Amino acid sequence: MDIFDSEYFKSKYLANNLDTVYIPIEKIYPNPNQPRKIFDEERIRSLSESIKKYGLIQPIAIVDDMSGRYMIIAGERRYRASIMAGLKEMPAIIIHSDMQGIDEMSLIENVQREDLNIIEEAMAYKGIIDKYDKTQKEVSDIVGKSRSYIANTMRLLNLPDFCKQKLESGEISGGHGLAILQLDDEDIQNMFASKIIDTGMSVREAEKFSKYIKEANKEKKKKDKDIFVRDLEERLGDFLDAKVSIQLHSKKGSLTIDFLDEDDLNRIAEEIIGGKL
Repeated sequence: MDIFDSEYFKSKYLANNLDTVYIPIEKIYPNPNQPRKIFDEERIRSLSESIKKYGLIQPIAIVDDMSGRYMIIAGERRYRASIMAGLKEMPAIIIHSDMQGIDEMSLIENVQREDLNIIEEAMAYKGIIDKYDKTQKEVSDIVGKSRSYIANTMRLLNLPDFCKQKLESGEISGGHGLAILQLDDEDIQNMFASKIIDTGMSVREAEKFSKYIKEANKEKKKKDKDIFVRDLEERLGDFLDAKVSIQLHSKKGSLTIDFLDEDDLNRIAEEIIGGKL
């Protein structure tokens, strides 16, 4: 889908019909805030050959920076291929917008064309949210994707650098990344990413394996816990009729008591306040 077909774009920026104009290519420059950072050079070369034969049919979208030059909003790949093809001018539609609109349109174009890798996409969503104080719901409306998709995509930014590099290269998918996030140790996350790549593990298999590792680690921590601490957990649990967990650290610790609902919480509180071990 082209950006000019986007309902959000048409309703917000195409109130009037805009004509295609031809702009000298030396007066056009890329958007420095373009969310897409990695370009497929082979695809650009292929597009360049097509442009040499048939010309550039589809216009790019640009904005007048009021200095006699024009910044690209949508169509940087076509711009690069046109330079490679030796074009002297390009067909373009000049959009009148503020910086927020420019960033939104650039994001729409890249997401709709699926030109961004998943980490670039996540960073673009985060950038819009942070820069313009948007909510995830507002971003979902802009790009036409669900709020949960936006949230899960942004969660991938919490992965360690090694895993993010594998997402950027396409060696693992966003679904794999979410499975890796189920584990909370960075070294284990990196090893898991390598295992996914080496074995060709599917997302479903990765989710199952992640769950298995998580449960195994819980069981190991439970077994590694001091026998006297485990005994105290059991005695407290029996006394309160609730699950009790004690975590000891170097100089301090924590005591966690699970309860089912507000009534159960009140019952446990009565036991602690009025009962005796």
